[in-house]
Amino acid sequence: ANNEVCQESTQSIKVVNLKWQDIPSRQSGRYSGMANQHMRPHGYGKFTSHQGSILEEEWDNGLFATVANDTGAANNDATEAAYQSDLRRQNSTSQRNECMSYATSFSDYANEQQGQQKLESEHSTEDSQAQYYCLGETLRSPQHMVQLASVEDTIQSVYALQISDFAFVKRSKGDWSFCQLIERGDNDEGEDVMTFCVNEVGHRKNLRPARWAKMVKSCSNGVTIRPGGVVYGNDMESE
Repeated sequence: ANNEVCQESTQSIKVVNLKWQDIPSRQSGRYSGMANQHMRPHGYGKFTSHQGSILEEEWDNGLFATVANDTGAANNDATEAAYQSDLRRQNSTSQRNECMSYATSFSDYANEQQGQQKLESEHSTEDSQAQYYCLGETLRSPQHMVQLASVEDTIQSVYALQISDFAFVKRSKGDWSFCQLIERGDNDEGEDVMTFCVNEVGHRKNLRPARWAKMVKSCSNGVTIRPGGVVYGNDMESE
């Protein structure tokens, strides 16, 4: 399982206008280019600071590749610890507190995908009506969840989810359940972790970014909670 997570975390996605702070220069701005699934610049990309300076090169987990290599060669524990601390602080401020701004940078694209899904579903009698679910209910039709062609598109769609939104989450037995996003926050590694309420009993499931593409699907248009359905807060047991 650990190897699977590590392999997934090396996959790259393309981001546009990602809010970012270049740690060595302390300059804040926007980054466009390739990023890893922890939403850190990783691969070729361009960072434009609010002051107007432009940094364009290969990146390695949030640093210029050349800077990252020099840091490793120096083997300076104090410098590395300071970098990790700054990186966690950067993730905490620019990814959690600013997550809505980042999600907005992809909202038009995600809306186009969901709009296309809506147009297609309008031709189906089943999907032309509201589809009601209870928390924890198993997916009744594949048409009730958004299924995008690429990992990149799926991650962008999931990242756009906001607190209280509903989604389908893959459970440990392989079934997809109707769930609600109740919390988002950074873990000790600075990753943006989503917490879903997974059933009416009150259990919840925490998912790191490396697992979003395989385990979370947005709801299709018209899919929502059953009127009078049970919804929990965040004081419940983790699955």
